[in-house]
Amino acid sequence: MRPRRAGRLVSALSLALFLLSALLSACAPDTSAAADRAHHAQTRLDQEMQTARTHVHVPDSLLQPIVDQEHTLAVSTKSGTEKAYQDAATGYSKLYDKVIAIEHMTPRQARAQAQADLQRFTTSLQHVGDAGFVEAAQYQQGLQKAQQQLDAATTTTDYFTADGFIQAQTAAVEKIEPVYQQLQALSALVDARNTALGVAAPSPLPLQCARGSNEAYYWPNPLITLPSSSASQALTLPYQQWPADDLARFRAASSAAQYDALSTLINAQTMQLTADAAVAAPVEAQRLVQAFQADVQTYQRNGGKDGSFQQQAAQDAQALAAAKTPADYAALAQAAGQHRQAFALPLVQAQTQHDIQTLQQLVNKAQAIQTIDPSNNLPYPDGYEYASPATGIGDARDRLATAKTQEDFQLVDNELQMFITNIQAMLKNLDDSTPSDQPHQTDLSLMQHYGITGTRVVVVSLREQEARMYDNGKLVKTSQVTTGNPELPSPPGIHCVFAKLADYMDISPFPKSSPFYYQPTHINFGMYYSDYGYIVHDAWWRNSFGKYTNLPHYDPIAFNNGSHGCVNFPLDTMTWLYPWAQVGTPVLVY
Repeated sequence: MRPRRAGRLVSALSLALFLLSALLSACAPDTSAAADRAHHAQTRLDQEMQTARTHVHVPDSLLQPIVDQEHTLAVSTKSGTEKAYQDAATGYSKLYDKVIAIEHMTPRQARAQAQADLQRFTTSLQHVGDAGFVEAAQYQQGLQKAQQQLDAATTTTDYFTADGFIQAQTAAVEKIEPVYQQLQALSALVDARNTALGVAAPSPLPLQCARGSNEAYYWPNPLITLPSSSASQALTLPYQQWPADDLARFRAASSAAQYDALSTLINAQTMQLTADAAVAAPVEAQRLVQAFQADVQTYQRNGGKDGSFQQQAAQDAQALAAAKTPADYAALAQAAGQHRQAFALPLVQAQTQHDIQTLQQLVNKAQAIQTIDPSNNLPYPDGYEYASPATGIGDARDRLATAKTQEDFQLVDNELQMFITNIQAMLKNLDDSTPSDQPHQTDLSLMQHYGITGTRVVVVSLREQEARMYDNGKLVKTSQVTTGNPELPSPPGIHCVFAKLADYMDISPFPKSSPFYYQPTHINFGMYYSDYGYIVHDAWWRNSFGKYTNLPHYDPIAFNNGSHGCVNFPLDTMTWLYPWAQVGTPVLVY
């Protein structure tokens, strides 16, 4: 009997489930009709907005609120209920009516809207102009164009067209400052990364001309820019170029879309740089520790005696070996950077002392070589310009005696290295049998060393008493010259023309009681190259120029000696040289 009752129970349950399913199906509402109405209303709205944009030229700003509301309605239909579809259909129809109303705005209404937007454009443009953005100039032209369009407009479509242009210009102008702030933040982040790495971003450097002023020995020549040092170039990293590249994109941008694209790029670069900083912490720490060790080794080679720096470098190396976490490496990188910074002054002090000893040895070597003056058969040392107490090594010693800061010592060392470079070239050139009116390898090597092969250069060879003029590394003219005599030598070094004079009187800086005094002398053409008072100028009163004329000799119409430190040229050569050389032209004396 049990099997029969079980069968009846299963049948009853099946019947109940069937009846429940039928009941639920009968109760579920049919939403397909409501969904179709909503879809139809949305399609009609989209078509009308397209018409408004393409045929009536309604500005996006007037349609954007409608676009936003349409999106909200579309999201609401995801619930799938009939009420949601009905509400959406009603909402789409109301938005359609708003589009129609915009399309049927009167010319007066459209003009009022455009004029209000023009005022906003004017205000925004004034703001970026006052903030100093050079980009304001290009949009100033857009403002003029917008005003012309408004003046010519007569219909609603005309005003909408003008207003669309105005709004696009305004949107671009209002992106300028925030995107520039992003760019500045990225630059600051790059600078911070450079500091952490202990490297400098590569950038062109102005040629430093030895002017000889007591206030500033060098002056930067803005006409000639040199690449960064090889050490800096070796540490160039891709991110260092980002700010410059982004600034170029910023300068070239002319639409809101371009500014937005740049903003997105800067954000990505910022995120990458931030992420890379954490990943690169061990590399940065190792780089800084090794750089500090290299500095200490250089310090010791240059005669540095303080052993505490070596101990600190050893401790940093131990800390590097023990570091395990990113925090460990970050802390070590910061500490090593601080150690290098504190070490900078002792390092340059040792370097300066080493270089002045090196220069003294080279001066001694040059002084031991003598030129026999054919006029009196007396010997004169070949290094007297570099041995000078006023414009040679003595000047560097005087500056070194008063140096206090890292910058002070670095400037003195720059002067010493300049003298070292030039006297080495002079000593090498003594053995060069190349005729004086032909290019010399020492000229070319010095120009390459100073990074001035791509410009005009006046090269003065002190021992040859010859000037050779180069243009982009090619010899274009030569001339015999007369430089300073052994008592008043011409200052060697890398100088530059910093002032030009014509038709003037040269007044002696020496009193009449001085053996160096001379009567006021007319000069046709002169070019200052040193604040010591030395000039490249014509010497029409001289009968002879060239080798040995810097030494005592007989001249029937002029001084029987070299110049008072100036570089004397024949008048015909100086007539050519004066217009050829410009302010900033290097004058390389060795």
